[in-house]
Amino acid sequence: MLGLTNKNEKALETMLFTIDQINPILSSTVGFTIGAHILDDCDKDTYGLEQAVAFVKGSISNIDDTDYKCLDGTVPDVRNKVISGVVGASSSVTSIQVANLLRLFRIPQVSFFSSSPELSNKQRFEYFTRTIPSDHHQVMAIVQMIRFLKWTYISILYEESTYGIKIHQLLAKVKIVEGFSLTRAVEMEKNFLFNSASVKRNVGGFE
Repeated sequence: MLGLTNKNEKALETMLFTIDQINPILSSTVGFTIGAHILDDCDKDTYGLEQAVAFVKGSISNIDDTDYKCLDGTVPDVRNKVISGVVGASSSVTSIQVANLLRLFRIPQVSFFSSSPELSNKQRFEYFTRTIPSDHHQVMAIVQMIRFLKWTYISILYEESTYGIKIHQLLAKVKIVEGFSLTRAVEMEKNFLFNSASVKRNVGGFE
């Protein structure tokens, strides 16, 4: 489940290449191969959730079949395409929405870009994991740089998104302990074209 930006297209191509490389080995050793069903969430959490609901309907066999009995007491033979796992989404907001759904069906989810600290809560997201550090670690790296350079006043530009807002909030909390001041914080529109001319035009530059 991807929002097909340039970075996500690269991740998609990498995954498909990996599948092509390992399938001959799986076929000759264990007698089966794996595949992928690619969906574009269009970078919208609500649309991503709609798509997740649609394809998860074909994976009800992931539910414990012993909970369901036929009239004669036998366990029904459910023949559906089984979804072994979900890779994505890239956006933390979409991953949170999808993870809340997938946990009901015990479907594991792996994200390669979702970095929200909220997703570290294993009581809520026990079937979710990721291959990227939490935003908390990114903030601590920024703080270490500020400390190393002995800055006492900083200004920040952050994107108008869950990612940007969370980073700003975490920095605002850490500054009290670390002793530096946020003299200015400017929220930029998502997908803002970032260059010196556009910054000066929209925020007047930083003095």
